[in-house]
Amino acid sequence: MTRFIGALPKIITIIIIAAVLIGQWRAGYFRRIAAYAGAVGRKFYLRGILIPVVPLLACIMLLDPALMSAARSWQHPVAAFLGSFGGMLGRNIHPWMFLAFLYCAGLLARRKALSNAAFGACLSAVLAAALSFALKFLFLRARPYGDFGHLSFFNFDGVLKDARVYQSFTSGDVAIVAAIAFFLFKVNAHFSRWFLILLPLCTAFARVYANKHWPSDVFLAVWVGLCSASFIYHYEKDPA
Repeated sequence: MTRFIGALPKIITIIIIAAVLIGQWRAGYFRRIAAYAGAVGRKFYLRGILIPVVPLLACIMLLDPALMSAARSWQHPVAAFLGSFGGMLGRNIHPWMFLAFLYCAGLLARRKALSNAAFGACLSAVLAAALSFALKFLFLRARPYGDFGHLSFFNFDGVLKDARVYQSFTSGDVAIVAAIAFFLFKVNAHFSRWFLILLPLCTAFARVYANKHWPSDVFLAVWVGLCSASFIYHYEKDPA
């Protein structure tokens, strides 16, 4: 019973998000998304995102050991705070609980823009999580704490022993927080929206500081979140 009560917030959050997604599906929200994805992929993502990012990602990957050492050797209360705060942002169900609260608050206050923003951010996070999950199992990169080095990829044999050790590329926590932050940034005109950009950076630092991801992992995760938020944002804005 104690375990069930402890898990109740997670259960409620999952039910709310599932109900919202099903409701939007039945309302026809996703009717154009396949055709839109094909058009956007041809026009923008391959040329405008993939090509310039791959060389930069490769450069960061070569510097991973030095960047990791610099981040983890930063012994200061600020580093400890960023590690704790950033880790809390991306941990487990926290981002989803925030979106469920935001969506319900919009409904109760009869502020459709708020509930729509929460739904768009949720969809961006779902897309970012799916992309991150696919990348993890496509590249099977060893995490820093595995002590296999920063260029250890495609560890197919290790999956059967301890899959989590080989799911470093990319960070799902960072991708989800980045997707939420960037989508809310796009739909919010208030100057305070610039604070949102700091959130995925905090989570990215926390994951490196905790020795869970390489710097190139979190860089790619931030980019995945940005692309996911941009995709959903422009999909909603496209009148076609």
